[in-house]
Amino acid sequence: MEERTLLASRALARLDLNAREEEIPLHHFWCRVAFQKYEQYNPKPHRHSFFELHLCLTGECVIEAFGKRHTLTPRAFLFIPPQQVHTIHAQSEDFTKFVWGFSVEDPVISVELSKSAAVSHPHRVGDDFLHGIDILLENSTGTAFGSHPFILAELSQLFLLLVRILSPGLPATRFQKNRSTQLSEIQKYILDNLSSKLTVEDIASQFFLSRKQLVRLCADECHMSPHQLKQSLQSQKIRQLLAETDLTLEEISLEAGFADKYAMSKFFTKTEGLPPARYRKSVRS
Repeated sequence: MEERTLLASRALARLDLNAREEEIPLHHFWCRVAFQKYEQYNPKPHRHSFFELHLCLTGECVIEAFGKRHTLTPRAFLFIPPQQVHTIHAQSEDFTKFVWGFSVEDPVISVELSKSAAVSHPHRVGDDFLHGIDILLENSTGTAFGSHPFILAELSQLFLLLVRILSPGLPATRFQKNRSTQLSEIQKYILDNLSSKLTVEDIASQFFLSRKQLVRLCADECHMSPHQLKQSLQSQKIRQLLAETDLTLEEISLEAGFADKYAMSKFFTKTEGLPPARYRKSVRS
């Protein structure tokens, strides 16, 4: 496992991650997993012109920043703002960290994050952040078209999680449009393509998301799984066609992505509480 992670991390470090998100203007300098026993660290005080995240994954280390020394243990991180002098004093042999350097081109967000970082004590991440790092590593060695967009999309999600930890009041007012707009586009795509019997993988691929990213987006934005979202849109499609067209039940079933009218009728009766024919009669009477 360690060897595979090391190879994935090196591949991740080689990627060109300089990309602007439409609503999250990030400039990525690097991100990778650093292993104490495989590389030398810089013991001299130094600074960067960008933000830098030091997240302990295993072992522990001592970092000096903000005029004091901080011990990082697994899940703990220091968020270093631009021009803040810092240095590593000690690391255990089993120490590994996720290190990520980036700048934020939105001045409001950048100032807010700098203020939050100035609190100068280690913060902790949850399972969702560690899961995001796993996604980065999984996709960094992929050769299939789209693995790079997966990584950029996941970095955006990690950024939102980071902001939520450091400055909880900021995401709701600053980033809500980005994710809700993406979900609206996904819903429209599903509605427009129900007849092609979409799978969750089909939907995720269309928007350069991994299956795990799509699951998380749907859970966060509409409290559904992708499958439940698709079923909800199927019900919506069937109701619309029954009310507004004279298509037969067989034709409607194909439009809504079902094999035949029997499968569609069983689904509709279960979700809506009455058979399609009775629903059509009720809305037209």
